[in-house]
Amino acid sequence: MGISSGFVMFMMMLRIKFIAAFIGIIGVGLMANYNALLIVMVTLFNMGLNPVAVREVAAVSANSKLLAKKVIAIKRVSYFLAIFGFLITVFFSGKISQLVFNNFEHKQDVAVLGLAIIFMILTNANTSIIQGVRRVTDLAYTNIFGAIFGTIIALFLFVTFGINSIAWALLAVAVTQMLSSAYFVRRVEIIQIKYYWHENISDLLGLLRNGLPLMISSLVITGTNLTIIAVISQKLDISSAGFYSAAFSLSGVFIGFLLNAMAADYYPRLSSMIDSRRRMNKIVNEQTIVGILLTVPGLLTCLVFSSFLLEIFYSKEFLPASELLQWFILGCFLKVISWPMGFVLLSLGKNNLFFLSELFFNLSHLSLVYYSVMYLSLTETALAFFICYAAYGLFMLLICYKLTKFKWSHNVNNLIFISFIQFTLVFISLKYFVLWLGILIGCICIFLSIFISLKSIVALLGPTNPIIQKLSRLAFLSKWLKI
Repeated sequence: MGISSGFVMFMMMLRIKFIAAFIGIIGVGLMANYNALLIVMVTLFNMGLNPVAVREVAAVSANSKLLAKKVIAIKRVSYFLAIFGFLITVFFSGKISQLVFNNFEHKQDVAVLGLAIIFMILTNANTSIIQGVRRVTDLAYTNIFGAIFGTIIALFLFVTFGINSIAWALLAVAVTQMLSSAYFVRRVEIIQIKYYWHENISDLLGLLRNGLPLMISSLVITGTNLTIIAVISQKLDISSAGFYSAAFSLSGVFIGFLLNAMAADYYPRLSSMIDSRRRMNKIVNEQTIVGILLTVPGLLTCLVFSSFLLEIFYSKEFLPASELLQWFILGCFLKVISWPMGFVLLSLGKNNLFFLSELFFNLSHLSLVYYSVMYLSLTETALAFFICYAAYGLFMLLICYKLTKFKWSHNVNNLIFISFIQFTLVFISLKYFVLWLGILIGCICIFLSIFISLKSIVALLGPTNPIIQKLSRLAFLSKWLKI
């Protein structure tokens, strides 16, 4: 799944690269608005069905009759939500355009996005069934094939029709994902039964009732992202939204992929230790160490070569977004060290407290961005991200101490301190020194962080670990790390 997620992310970046090359900054800004709007609408009309459906299918996967009933219920409620979402979006397309863009010029494209909602909700239903019966390989292929064919069509539309094709390209990606998921969901063995509407009304209502809290929680995050993009577009311009989106997306690619991959193992392991606060705290510290060791070298590299990365993934037009990217990268480091603590709340079943913490972060972030746009500049919108994660980290540290007496271990404090010194040194060097000297200092810090990370990982895994044994066959690494 990690590889497929990385591949889907690569396809997404490829689409954005083509927009940047063939349409320009305005195209990236418009894509950011459309994509954020589409995610909010799908989150709203999908009613949190995805995780609920996965859990429901997994619970009855061993019983073929119950599984068939559950699949029928999921498909029926998904069809209803998809059509309902489409009709509402089309009917209010003018008002949505006015709300997001402060004009009615994008009414037709919003209607096209309404059509994409249908296919995305149906895709979510199919992938929930595939994931629920634990066909992980099929789920990976679903994502890969959908991304490939969707990207091919999208690139053709970008090259042929330019800026007018962006909404249609998002629709094309949604359609190919749905077709791909429909093919692989048919491989799941479901017996044929008759299950009338009046018989499964309780199942349908149960899915919606259980999904509602999850929808509200997700809507806070997606709604904040849409509002930030819309505020920047309206108060500044679409190009500014393009700069912001380019920097924000690029900063999140690396850690997003890594944190999602780690969460697959970390969350269940932490949940199994809720009877022992001491063991929970130990796991949180271990996960924080792993997160720092795996991400800091990459984040430092992104910080040093921010301008080059923007030119590679976008174009020279996006070089003004370099300073935004640097602040986002610093914020991502704070996200890495605060991220493991959030799972403590979920593992202990403190869902309301987790929701309030997410609400606190997102409202604070939105408020600071709005203040920056109104009274400061675009650069300060990225600084707001850094400030919010600094406050969020301290907030989570206090909450976890109250719940489990959690404190960062001596090793975690040392790694945070060393990483903080490295980030500060590189940031100051790039900002105030000549370019070649800043890059030289940055490269020294990168190699130092790689050395620290490898040495620490070897110590954590031990010499008998298969990965360490493979590394020991490389003479220069074996001698350098003393494996």
